[in-house]
Amino acid sequence: MKKQIDFIRASASLPYFSRIVEIEGKKYLDGGCTDSIPVEAFQKMGYQKNVVVLTRDAAYRKEPEFSMLPKLVYHKYPKFADVLQNRHINYNKTVEMITELEKLGSIFVIRPEHALNIGRLERDPEQVQRVYDIGRADAQRQMAALLEWRKEEDSE
Repeated sequence: MKKQIDFIRASASLPYFSRIVEIEGKKYLDGGCTDSIPVEAFQKMGYQKNVVVLTRDAAYRKEPEFSMLPKLVYHKYPKFADVLQNRHINYNKTVEMITELEKLGSIFVIRPEHALNIGRLERDPEQVQRVYDIGRADAQRQMAALLEWRKEEDSE
């Protein structure tokens, strides 16, 4: 059970804020550091019917952050520092790929219609509830279209 807890802890370990989690000699942080939206990874594993749930609206593109911070904080891990420095590039490429796959009908995307205007580390329960309610309403609004997409995919 401890191993499972460590993997869960690692999956929630944000760079800069959390300690690196070590499990069986390997070091882990949140997988979103290197692959924020792992659509390609799931396709490579053989999953052909992917539903992607995004927390950003369709117009959002990630901007570069903390230009020198990755190299300062993770100087012992230069490849990881490079990934963090280029995270915005990889994220934006993935969003473009998702847009194309969505147009082709090969994935189904649930995303907010508008920017949510909430910080990553929000602690105000009312703000968290507000965004949760928006996400739930967005998903409910798209449920019929999702079921239709699944039906079309199943018949192919």
